[in-house]
Amino acid sequence: MSSNKLRKPRHESRTMALARQMVGSADNNNRIISHGGIASWDEHLIEVRSTTALSHKSPVGYRGRMRSADSPPQTSIQDYLSALLHPVSAIEQYWAMRAARAEALLNAHERYKRELDDVSVSHEQRRSRELAELNARYAREYAHVTRMVWICLGALTIAVCVLFYVVIRYAPRVSSDPSRSSAVHYTIPILSPFSSVIEHETSAVNVPLVAVLLIIMGLFGFLWFRCCALRR
Repeated sequence: MSSNKLRKPRHESRTMALARQMVGSADNNNRIISHGGIASWDEHLIEVRSTTALSHKSPVGYRGRMRSADSPPQTSIQDYLSALLHPVSAIEQYWAMRAARAEALLNAHERYKRELDDVSVSHEQRRSRELAELNARYAREYAHVTRMVWICLGALTIAVCVLFYVVIRYAPRVSSDPSRSSAVHYTIPILSPFSSVIEHETSAVNVPLVAVLLIIMGLFGFLWFRCCALRR
């Protein structure tokens, strides 16, 4: 027990005692300024200085007096924390205002950054959606053009086949008999104003073939103009 009494106080206890003293003086300062007591403020300063001197001279006794007079340590720590959160002096108020301003600026910057992120995400989603719509539209147009090309190729193939059939079907047949070929003679008609000549044309290209070719060409022209209009 004697060794515990003669032991020097730890630095932490002394710091806590000084902190409690500063909190108490700050509270008294607020009360005195609110009541407007100028003479009592001088007395309070003298008392605080004397108490600080006594605490530096005999920390053990001062610690005992503070434990007996003040509230429990939990309350003192809460008061100290409240004094730290609510500064009293002008310098502390200045730094507290700067900290609050910095925190407000940081919150505004974070809010602005979140808004920028939201806007960029919305723009990216809209761009991807528009690209998907354009790809789908081009795919549909490409499929339509491909189908029209295949139809044109099929019609062209059919037209060529019909042309070959007509040429082969209505072409004049040349006989291979030499006796009949030697008996061929030419007749030159004598034209006069009093005689009428009726000429009958026999050819492989006749009116039905020309009509079929015109119909096929018109169909190709219609399909071609339709494809060009769809592309534009």
